[in-house]
Amino acid sequence: SDLARLLRTLRSELQLADDWQVCLRVRLHDLSIDKAQAAVDAGVNRISLGVQSFDTLVRRRLGRKTAAEPLIGAVADLAALPDVAVVIDLMYGLPGQDDAAWLRDLEIASNLELDGLDVYALSVWPKGPLAQAIAAGKALPLPELSDQARAYAQAGEWLARLGWRKLSHAHFGRTKLERNIYNRSVKEGAICLAFGPGAGGYAHGYRWRNTTDLALWENLVADGQPTMTALLRVAKSHDAQTRVVAGLESGTLDCRLVDEVAPGFSEAAQPLLSNWCRAGLADFHSGILTLTHAGWFWMTTLTAGPHTVLDMMDQRMEARA
Repeated sequence: SDLARLLRTLRSELQLADDWQVCLRVRLHDLSIDKAQAAVDAGVNRISLGVQSFDTLVRRRLGRKTAAEPLIGAVADLAALPDVAVVIDLMYGLPGQDDAAWLRDLEIASNLELDGLDVYALSVWPKGPLAQAIAAGKALPLPELSDQARAYAQAGEWLARLGWRKLSHAHFGRTKLERNIYNRSVKEGAICLAFGPGAGGYAHGYRWRNTTDLALWENLVADGQPTMTALLRVAKSHDAQTRVVAGLESGTLDCRLVDEVAPGFSEAAQPLLSNWCRAGLADFHSGILTLTHAGWFWMTTLTAGPHTVLDMMDQRMEARA
């Protein structure tokens, strides 16, 4: 009832676009089919579920208690809901996950009536619980980087063979219901209003993040006080950076579009882009850079290069001034 009330308020108080999308991001233990249906009735038209893996053993190593069979059944029930895009996340590079387990995950996902599928590499934070468990010998070692690259390529090839559309670096769509609006818009620099604890926002040249402390957040809201813990002005090259990220996310970077907001970028970035081409990460013709399969895999890391070029351009301009 709280979720339905929130959604009704948002729809009545905000002027939504004609093709608005309301996405509910959930974990399985928080969601029953009745709750999902109530959310859809209240206006949700996209449900995103973090599955990570269908392999029972791999899941238990991650602390996920739901076994494969009930998990598959729950996802199938969600996918059967009408008029809502259902998308799941799968992860590769998980402790103890081999090629066979990853291919089974892809096969199971592709046999469900999903609208979209997202594939992500596991990120291990240096001081996080998983990193500490691995260092202490309490967790299995992670697959090698080459194993992750192979898993990413396998996902792309598998889904392409079945007719899925590649929407971005990590997002794939099977039906027209999955449009990946939020992820794409944020990469393009759209205004993002952040309300909840731990949420991050962007608007009018500023980024901010709300406190992650739920109790503190509740007290601040009750007192009518700001919930932000950080407020930063974005770099002068922010518009150019968003064009770089949006282009690389889509697999095609039109450097001429970056030149419109950062004149001289194409020339300044030429040595870097040439190195990418020589390394087999991209092809470059007539001002347009197209990522190869290897480039897709390294896309998140590659974005740092053009951003550094833009920072150097800003520094030169400031030195001249």
